Amino acid sequence: MKAFAIVMEDHFISENGFSHLKYTSEQVNNDFEIKRFDAVVSRNVDEYMEHYGLKWTWPDRGVTHDSVSGLRMHAYGGPPKRRYACAMSHFKLWEIAVNTQQPVLVLEHDAQFIEKFDCIDEIVNSKYEVVGINDPRSATRLDQKFHSIVQAAEGPLVDCPVIDDMKVPQGIAGGSAYVIKPNGASQAIAYAKAHGLWPNDALLCQQIFPWLGVTKTYYTKIQGLRSTTFSDT
Repeated sequence: MKAFAIVMEDHFISENGFSHLKYTSEQVNNDFEIKRFDAVVSRNVDEYMEHYGLKWTWPDRGVTHDSVSGLRMHAYGGPPKRRYACAMSHFKLWEIAVNTQQPVLVLEHDAQFIEKFDCIDEIVNSKYEVVGINDPRSATRLDQKFHSIVQAAEGPLVDCPVIDDMKVPQGIAGGSAYVIKPNGASQAIAYAKAHGLWPNDALLCQQIFPWLGVTKTYYTKIQGLRSTTFSDT
């Protein structure tokens, strides 16, 4: 397994979040190194999207309906180019999983470890192509419902819970910490190229990819930093 953290170069919040993430990984005695992955940012996202032949098809405002998936698509808010850049950063890490044919642990700079991540073999040998490892509490909408369903299931890996109307994307608890396997990454990339790039936590949803799982033990939680995607600073 390869582990990468998405970091905005020379951005105070992102750089400090990454430093804390590495520190917490050392504190729980993880057996892997977290490599820095320089984030795609607003100023270069158009170049990257053009290179990969990608178009952004998630709404920047309001609500639309996707005829392919049947999903109701709600605008996320915040500067649009920052949302594109965040999704593009995840996309490029999916590409690493495909090119190396190894699972990739994707971490955003605001993740922090709370337990030693020691279940990679279970994930690799499981039916799941994407596995979220993050504590859902304070990390997603309907977080207590998500938490309750996960904890009531038999582990250590469980199906990603359904917490809302199936017209709304149902996925892992945010995109700050998850493992994606090569086959899942290949499918996600193909879908984005065919139907457009979306926020990663919307694209990786059960309605499109019914192979999402989560760990019953939460290995990470969010640091609670100010968003670098939805704010202008």
